[in-house]
Amino acid sequence: MSIKQKIQSKQTEIGTMIDGMKTSGVVNEYMVMRRQAFMYAIELSERDSRHLSFVPLMNDFYMAESTSDACLWFMIYRNLNEQTDASIEVLNSLQLSLKMTGENDFHIKYQGNVDYTDDEGSINEPVYAVALAGVEEDWWDIDDLVHLPKRSDAVIKATKKNDEASEMIDSIQEAFAALMDEPEEGSEGGFAGEWSE
Repeated sequence: MSIKQKIQSKQTEIGTMIDGMKTSGVVNEYMVMRRQAFMYAIELSERDSRHLSFVPLMNDFYMAESTSDACLWFMIYRNLNEQTDASIEVLNSLQLSLKMTGENDFHIKYQGNVDYTDDEGSINEPVYAVALAGVEEDWWDIDDLVHLPKRSDAVIKATKKNDEASEMIDSIQEAFAALMDEPEEGSEGGFAGEWSE
């Protein structure tokens, strides 16, 4: 079985397992609050048609539908992970939607997997994350990863920039910590030289 088949098999296994699962807890509470806020926003926008001051807020609602609400999806992933122990990386590589089946009743709908590659033939990042997670979970061997399609140049550049930024932040934090350390008796502490007034 190729690495592509192994990854897609794992995606389908987990997608099928969670299909139709009922959400709970914080996800349901968030959806109820979101719906209440949306209804209130509509009420406000209908209250006075002489001005458009609520339009920017309403646009935010329309732009962040449940399909693109990052906060919601992170809560769903956490909720599903707690219920099933499904890998967050695999969950993020699935095409999922949320189906309302009652006033406060929501179910997960599995609609397939993220495409294995993009239009240029590079591996899609959510699939790459599954490939790495699969090694950690012992679903396949690290040697299988040599058969993955290449990552896109844009992703490689972004990853490198992110690593450089992380290193810079670490250096700044270390330098700041060194400056803040209490000097030991007889040492100069974090500052060289003497204070002058």
